[in-house]
Amino acid sequence: MKVADIIDRLGGGVEAAGKLGLNRTAVLQWRARGRLPARHVPAVANALGVPSEAVWPATRPPQPQQEAA
Repeated sequence: MKVADIIDRLGGGVEAAGKLGLNRTAVLQWRARGRLPARHVPAVANALGVPSEAVWPATRPPQPQQEAA
């Protein structure tokens, strides 16, 4: 999920900041940089009502590897 989409889904910079307990400048910096700091992934996912891996795919649990046939 792109940072701009996350912020928009949270209602914009001011609304997102309020929901996450941050200042608006921090959220606007996410948009400008195009990335979300890892430490905020759980709170963002919670605010969106989605699992963390939907916000940041790197948080997906490792998948078991299939054995070669």
